[in-house]
Amino acid sequence: MPDQLQGFCRKLLKSSIKRNLFFIGNCASGKDNSGSYWKKKFENKGHKVLYVAMLQMPSNFNISVLARETSEKEIVSLKDNASAKLENICRDISEGIIKDLGKGFAASIYAIQRLFFYMKSKWSYKYLKVVEPKCTKCHLCVKLCPMQNIQSGTDGAISFGKNCILCSKCFNYCPTNAVLIGKKSEDASKYHRYYCKEVKPIFYK
Repeated sequence: MPDQLQGFCRKLLKSSIKRNLFFIGNCASGKDNSGSYWKKKFENKGHKVLYVAMLQMPSNFNISVLARETSEKEIVSLKDNASAKLENICRDISEGIIKDLGKGFAASIYAIQRLFFYMKSKWSYKYLKVVEPKCTKCHLCVKLCPMQNIQSGTDGAISFGKNCILCSKCFNYCPTNAVLIGKKSEDASKYHRYYCKEVKPIFYK
């Protein structure tokens, strides 16, 4: 779970107002127990968690031995399946059905993978770099960073802070492939830059 979302949950846990909550998330595996993890925490504080579910969505993270390239056909299929599942979830919620779909052995195994990813993200700032000859100083990466972790100097040069969450937007959207996450990511035949052409990116600056 991204740091900013964890921060929101921790803030909500401290609230004296007790709420009915729903945890609907998404990840590349479609299996994760983070919703059930937070369900337990919130219920211990007197909140009611009525529904927990995880949707499988295409991954935009290709800088890992755990990642693989996803074809356009697979992407369309994943989105269609997620839409259908989300409709069922909304129907369940509107009918007052209570479910926790975040449990199970597979969810626990994938949670270990996500823990590895989370720990890796804490050190990712050491691997972020810009290939200066390729950089046009368009500053698209600065605008796309949800953590405002990328800054431009007075000369327009790009620098990275320590708050990276490995969303990979800077890497995937760079128009000249100047942003790297580790030297190995220069190998374009292995590490493909991916972004959904159908969805316009969110600009944070």
